[in-house]
Amino acid sequence: MDDKLQKSIDRAIALLKTPKKYENYISIKIVPLGIDCCCSHCLPETWRKINQYIAPCGPVGHEGDALIKKNKNEFVFESHETGLEFIVLIDIIKKSADCLKSIIELITVSIKALSQEKRKQPFRMKIAKRQIIRGVVDEENLIEIDIPLTKDIEKQLLKKLKKLVNKKHNRKTMESNSEIVIYKNPDGNIKIDVRLEDETVWVSQAHMCELFDKNKRTISEHIRNIFEEGELQEESVVRKFRTTAVDSKNYDVKYYNLDVIISVGYRVKSIQGTQFRIWATKRLKEYIIKGFALNDDRFKTGNSMNYFNELK
Repeated sequence: MDDKLQKSIDRAIALLKTPKKYENYISIKIVPLGIDCCCSHCLPETWRKINQYIAPCGPVGHEGDALIKKNKNEFVFESHETGLEFIVLIDIIKKSADCLKSIIELITVSIKALSQEKRKQPFRMKIAKRQIIRGVVDEENLIEIDIPLTKDIEKQLLKKLKKLVNKKHNRKTMESNSEIVIYKNPDGNIKIDVRLEDETVWVSQAHMCELFDKNKRTISEHIRNIFEEGELQEESVVRKFRTTAVDSKNYDVKYYNLDVIISVGYRVKSIQGTQFRIWATKRLKEYIIKGFALNDDRFKTGNSMNYFNELK
């Protein structure tokens, strides 16, 4: 589990006086790009405007937090060197349109204040969502926006946040065999774990290297070009998942969805890309229709005892 996120939620729990169940909370973080530190010492004008807006709540000091009460709803607003963070109970933000509206308004005020900072000004901002699900940190980049903020971007942000809070999470661990499936090519010489989520497949860069039989440098270059050329938007097709490495330690690893895999496959002119796309399309159809994917290889090892029961 991410210690920093856990500590942020712990502080929020103390202020909100709510149950200590980490999965009940969601974090929305604003990360200004091009700024080393976002504390009140480095960005005094930004925090002056933010504290003026949230009064009589707060003020938020250096590396501090405040309980925000708006429209009969409560959430926590925090200041970090790396950015600005909101911690809110999922049930509240789902049930109350006013709570979501209050958070959007404060996000908008914060972004506008950052864009008008005299000492330092970011050129872009990233807004990310983090949540602890079954002890694993799920991190998703919601949107990257250019400065200054426009009405169209505000609408996009609102749409993404609404979709986020209404999203249903039905995560299971690797041992439950319902989210991680195995891809094996027709020749049987390539075998990689593939994650199924949000009606698409996700693989790491290391898995792409194995899939296309290319080195890391080549795959990295193709991925970078895909984003720089505007073929795909990075925030929509990249997600971080907590992964256990061979040293038994947990790391946040970037995963890429099917759109990226197909694009890289075209660029490296690999037949493996076509084979994988055919396999992934079939699996996704099964996953969407039945609610899970049939994991034959894991079944054969004896790890899926309820396999046939699930088919009924």
